[in-house]
Amino acid sequence: MISVTEKAAKKLKELIAKKPNSQNTVIRVSFGGFG
Repeated sequence: MISVTEKAAKKLKELIAKKPNSQNTVIRVSFGGFG
């Protein structure tokens, strides 16, 4: 399981809120660290 700091989570939510395809953004961010 990936733990995310509260600051990072807030920032992610802000970025996701601005994007129309937020679900794809979440997936990209979630797996970005494994590339």
